[in-house]
Amino acid sequence: MLYIVFALLGRQYPNILNGSLSYAPAFLVLSGLGLYHFIHKKQQKFLLLSALAVFSLALVLRTLDNMLCPYFPIGTHFLWHIFNGILVYFLSLALMLNLEQEQ
Repeated sequence: MLYIVFALLGRQYPNILNGSLSYAPAFLVLSGLGLYHFIHKKQQKFLLLSALAVFSLALVLRTLDNMLCPYFPIGTHFLWHIFNGILVYFLSLALMLNLEQEQ
């Protein structure tokens, strides 16, 4: 519930970080899960931290999109989607590997 509240609060300030502020809760949750995953030596312990790096890059590209459009006409928004696809793959892989370990 708190996650949703903070995500919605971030939408109240669309000019900050080009609207990417609403992704701050996801960034914080992924940071916490990545640290937990690493500290507790889960399967592929760097996988969620790698996912965090991919998400960070995706957020930077999303944030810079409008600013770069005059110089790079197709923008960087398509890269946001590509890197989010990689992020979903990393998260799914971490889930599958660690569910198998628990059974």
